[in-house]
Amino acid sequence: MISPSVLSLLPFLAALSPSSHYATAQNENEYRAIVNAQLTNNHIIPFIGLGVGNAEHEDIPSMLSKSFGKPHLDYHLIDTARASENEELIATTLSEKFSTTQQQHVHVVTKVWYTHLGYDRTKLSVTESLADLEPDVFVHVLLHWPRCDDHVEWMNCQQEEDDLPDHVKDAGPSPLNEPDIFLDSWKALEELYLQYDEIASIGVSNFGVQDWRLLLENCNIVPHIHQGDIWSYFNKPSLRSILEEHRVMFQAYNVMHGIIANLENLKKVNDRLNEIATEIHVEKVSTLILAWMLQNKMGVVFMSTDENHIEENSPYVVGMVKQFEPEVSDELRDLIFLAVGGHDDISEIEGLKAAGVQVTFFNELEKDVKVYWVDGNEKLVHVDEVAAKGDTSLGSHPGHQFVVKENDESEALHTFEVTVDYGGYEEFFVEL
Repeated sequence: MISPSVLSLLPFLAALSPSSHYATAQNENEYRAIVNAQLTNNHIIPFIGLGVGNAEHEDIPSMLSKSFGKPHLDYHLIDTARASENEELIATTLSEKFSTTQQQHVHVVTKVWYTHLGYDRTKLSVTESLADLEPDVFVHVLLHWPRCDDHVEWMNCQQEEDDLPDHVKDAGPSPLNEPDIFLDSWKALEELYLQYDEIASIGVSNFGVQDWRLLLENCNIVPHIHQGDIWSYFNKPSLRSILEEHRVMFQAYNVMHGIIANLENLKKVNDRLNEIATEIHVEKVSTLILAWMLQNKMGVVFMSTDENHIEENSPYVVGMVKQFEPEVSDELRDLIFLAVGGHDDISEIEGLKAAGVQVTFFNELEKDVKVYWVDGNEKLVHVDEVAAKGDTSLGSHPGHQFVVKENDESEALHTFEVTVDYGGYEEFFVEL
């Protein structure tokens, strides 16, 4: 395999405001430094990738054919998961359509499902993934979730455990009774990372602040990548601070649904984004948004079977967008923040420039609790968890409401409303 550290790249720093600015790429090395991230272990990973984890199996060969092996698109990153049961299909498609040399530049992010948490089960999951994937690709392995939680509507913890094949059950005990068993999984990942050359990096996905703090207290290797919902990037300053401090790459999913789809109902924000795109000669708003993420060193994976969408959001098209002037980048940050939160009041941008409102929840109880944001449709959106006697901070807006509950099905323990103005700070105490 070609060493991924051959290029001299800028280190990743997750931040809401850009810390450095590129000119339009003048040569191959400059372009590569724009579209690739350098991880803390000096390996590289493309910033933009195609997600196939939730794709129908029959669509995957076509998706890869439309995107990979095309210099005018320049895709080199595939995002999937062991639970998606498509790693072998990915490898077969790559081997049928691309040469060994082409495959040596492909990166695959895969993940260990929560049924396989625990030292021995995680080792089994990863070795099975490596066996299914082509040996010539760079593999980035993440823990998909810190644990299974029956209070999450689509998680069926005991049923999924019961349905596991015998060889998985025989590999190690059920993780259901050990909420922090991901620590054993991380130990397994650390060992596998040192053992297998094809594993370029290891990381986590969907981990909260408390999970990160516990992991940092117990790990020998700090995760190289954190994959999370785009909402968490803007609204969990405590999480973002941890990633910044340890120079962990933030890789966002749910960008198309979490931002682009929201714009259909946000006329003012959408109109202004289109105006900016026209002013700087960018054809599509989605390209504009991904360019802002790229220029702020944020990774993104998205799923699409549409050839036009695959092209307009490709690494090459996004990477060739001219570097934004600082004031344009700041305005895009604010507009994207509004879109993520479902807000269409442009006047709120001035408030966002004052860093919004930061709220901290202090849990005085002897049990863990969950924090929910009340959205514009009066629906509860789970945004964070607070360990017993712990705390967490979130970014918010004046007037936002939050509900604290023990779990999705329990009654509300407390309801809080943000009463301070932009630039303010407010503390909420969860107590009897």
